[in-house]
Amino acid sequence: MAAPLLHLIAGARPNFMKLAPLVRALRADGRLDWRLIHTGQHHDAAMSGVFFDELGLPPPDVSLDCHGGGHARLTAAILQAYEPHLLADRPAACVVVGDVDSTLACALAARKLGVPVAHVEAGLRSGDMTMPEEINRRATDAIADWLFTTEPSAAAHLRREGHPDALIVEARATNHIDHEEYPVAEAIEEICARMLADLWNVPDIDRAVGVATIGSSEAIMLGLLAHKFTWRERRRAAGLPTDRPNVVFGAETHIVWDKFARYFDVEIAYAKAAPDDI
Repeated sequence: MAAPLLHLIAGARPNFMKLAPLVRALRADGRLDWRLIHTGQHHDAAMSGVFFDELGLPPPDVSLDCHGGGHARLTAAILQAYEPHLLADRPAACVVVGDVDSTLACALAARKLGVPVAHVEAGLRSGDMTMPEEINRRATDAIADWLFTTEPSAAAHLRREGHPDALIVEARATNHIDHEEYPVAEAIEEICARMLADLWNVPDIDRAVGVATIGSSEAIMLGLLAHKFTWRERRRAAGLPTDRPNVVFGAETHIVWDKFARYFDVEIAYAKAAPDDI
């Protein structure tokens, strides 16, 4: 009797990071067959090929070669390109990760053909419906058969939206996969925090605190808010004013960092680094 077949969907950089340990676990277990489907959303060497090499992922079994264009065009292209493989393989389940266009497109294609969908990183919410990712994650959760969450509030969001507990699986360890796959990441973060502390003349660099966030816009918001609270308590303990919190950003940060500063009344300072500045 043939082993049940899974389709593992990879489209963009964050997907590769989360799928790498799943591929290793499936190899070690041996009870399930699987095929790696690369939609092509991130297709160049810097955003795709290097991660397959460094994470030890095998070459994709299928490359849909869908990339470019707007959200509607890309989603439609992936839907159309993925459907024949669903019809040919009739997998036992389609595993999608995250909140990119590939996630929603493949989940839709699978469910329309009666193939169950497992969503890894389910339940993450920013509350900002102007973000394409927010629409993707909410729509994917609405049609998924299994909802794998990576942090406590994700499960709470799903329950509040009416998803039954039977569909929710807490898998928080997947949210630390950057550190597990790249052990040097923590050391790099420590170096960056010390460099910024030195750049901004922190009196005691050894006591400087840096914040690293993993996985989602919500994680960034929560991490920065915790940092603000810690800063405030230290200032109060030292008898110093707490009315002008500030945060240092790089030039290429996600827009959610700017939103945090605006929502929580924090002054922004940008550390714009170019090759000539180093």
